[in-house]
Amino acid sequence: MPKRLSLLSVAFALAAAAAGAAPGTSAADPQKLVLAGGAKADPGVALATLLCQIVNQQQKRHNLACESKETEGGIAALQSLDGEELHVAFVRADWLAQAAEGTGPFRDRGPVRGSSRERRGGPNEELRALFSLQIEAFVVLTRADAGIKTAADLKTKRVNIGPPGSGARIMFDLLAPALGWTVRDFAVASELKAADQASALCRGRVDAVLYLAASPDASVRAAAQACDTAIVPVAGREIDALDKETRFLLRTGIPGGLYKSAPREVPSVGFTVVAASTSKVDARAVYELVKAAFDNLQRLQRVDPVFARLEPRRMTGDGLVVPLHEGAARFYRERGWIK
Repeated sequence: MPKRLSLLSVAFALAAAAAGAAPGTSAADPQKLVLAGGAKADPGVALATLLCQIVNQQQKRHNLACESKETEGGIAALQSLDGEELHVAFVRADWLAQAAEGTGPFRDRGPVRGSSRERRGGPNEELRALFSLQIEAFVVLTRADAGIKTAADLKTKRVNIGPPGSGARIMFDLLAPALGWTVRDFAVASELKAADQASALCRGRVDAVLYLAASPDASVRAAAQACDTAIVPVAGREIDALDKETRFLLRTGIPGGLYKSAPREVPSVGFTVVAASTSKVDARAVYELVKAAFDNLQRLQRVDPVFARLEPRRMTGDGLVVPLHEGAARFYRERGWIK
């Protein structure tokens, strides 16, 4: 009898362990959850690392093993976001929208950089959103003596529009048609890298420089302090119309007091960074990740100053250009944030 009871006890213990494990795993084999926070030095890397630490602290409850990694940027992350090797990536809303539509760098098939796999070409209807993070705003910085008070004043001036593919250049190319600009409208339209902008501005080689950055940004701050500068508002009817027809463009403001050039908030536009996934990723895993983020929001806000203004209302609305993931939607319904 004791031997029979011992065997029954073992059987019940194994059954209980299997019931608590995620589908396709055992209690000794946690379900993997891989997050890509961005390129090296991107604040999203530190955020992803913290989120994984929080998730892993609860591993005995949900049997998830979270791992954070760096990528070569948002485009590479989206091309690798397959729900198998990579489950969640922090990417800009403009890239996420293009990946969903199969436009821009996501139009054609080809090798995934840094991988032996081949990326899919064309629309990707499997992409899903979890929540939004910081906003990368368009910053137009001019010398105070350049006579530039509004975006319209940039015409005929010497402007560094940035190298092709840079965030500032992408935003410039989006805004230019709406504002009636062509490159020929500027006395100079240079393509200097971000690191060379402050020197060119303060030495009088250009009258204005452009950034796409989450505030506060060290490069913008350094340029604003290098000489007497001003941040130009980007607003007006043309911008309002473009905002209405461009789902990934967001009207925002550069907070006052962060830069020497802006004691008060300056209106602008920007792209939200979004935590993106695919419908292939287990809803239970996504639910636990989203829960970890919102239950520990104050800790996330302290990771980097760019996250200091994160709050639920904006995180559940701004820049979510693809459908909500089932796991995120479940959490939001429980909180009463969506119906």
